[in-house]
Amino acid sequence: MAHPAVFDSENLYIEGDNLEVLKLLQETYLGKVKMIYIDPPYNTGNDFAMK
Repeated sequence: MAHPAVFDSENLYIEGDNLEVLKLLQETYLGKVKMIYIDPPYNTGNDFAMK
């Protein structure tokens, strides 16, 4: 099992699978995150409806 990542930074940019990254960061950053921006997959050949 992977261990939670700890970064000594006020801002953090992570590129990866949304669910996997959120699981890794959940324990360490629970209650500390002000915003998470998740962009839908790109280059999949699918259209994503905007609401």
